[in-house]
Amino acid sequence: MAPLMAANKKYRRPSGTSTMLQSSSTRSSSKSSTTTAAALLLLLSSCLPSTVIAQKSQAQILEIFYDQANGDSWTDKQWNTTHKGVCNSDFYPGVTCNDDNKIIEIDLHNCGLSGKVTPWIYALPELTTLTLGDNDIDDAGWDRIEELAGVDDLGFELGTKLKSIKLTSNKILSVEGIEALADSLKELHLTYNRIAGPMPEELFALKNLKVLSISENAITGTIDTRLANLTHLNEFYCYGNEVTGQIPEEIGQLKKLQILTFAENQLSGPISSDLVNNLVNLKIFSVHNREEGRGKHNGTIPKFDHHPYLAEI
Repeated sequence: MAPLMAANKKYRRPSGTSTMLQSSSTRSSSKSSTTTAAALLLLLSSCLPSTVIAQKSQAQILEIFYDQANGDSWTDKQWNTTHKGVCNSDFYPGVTCNDDNKIIEIDLHNCGLSGKVTPWIYALPELTTLTLGDNDIDDAGWDRIEELAGVDDLGFELGTKLKSIKLTSNKILSVEGIEALADSLKELHLTYNRIAGPMPEELFALKNLKVLSISENAITGTIDTRLANLTHLNEFYCYGNEVTGQIPEEIGQLKKLQILTFAENQLSGPISSDLVNNLVNLKIFSVHNREEGRGKHNGTIPKFDHHPYLAEI
């Protein structure tokens, strides 16, 4: 009977077996969940825009600017780029920030800059004024804006508030690529540079310009009628070049024009009365040729009798 009784005894699971099995199951489930979560996170991160990772800070941009403009050779306002507080004038003289610590102005006039302007400077989101006159810069960086913007991994995004660029008295050879700034740019100062040949066609895309100064370069050829496309222009300076021919009547479409200077070129022929009569807001109209052999106007001089603001001819 003993064997039968033994057979009829209920099976008792050893103490702790149920807990061990449950714990094992829980660990397996937890490991599986962790693996799934990690895989999901990796998938999501691969879908995120690369600009989130690659976008440069203000300090990084200024460091690049400093290096490419040969900062260690500056004669004034040298920066300490190891310090990341770009709004601290002790470390970044010439840099002005707003109340949100965003750079709004850079003024390094006559500081011994040379070499190139990095196109990254045009990515500063709140920058409104860039003043770099009286230096030795030969490349303003405009021709590389499109190149950077076309590389997704760089995170380059053009700023939208830059209104004024002052590069008077440098060694700029070209304005190629400047049309990228057309939406915001209102003043462009390029007097005393090395721009040669016909009026650069890129300038005619700067539809919001109010002031354009390209005097004392080496500009040749006739006056391009596309200049009339700059309908917001208040001041246009083009003296001291090698421009030839007549002033086209299309310039009369610039109704807001107050200052027009083509002096010291090689202009010739008559000055149209219709042109002059349409420019009713003129304050200065300067087209004289002082030097012998540098062109000659002829015909009747317009009367300028409908110009209440005119102060100089």
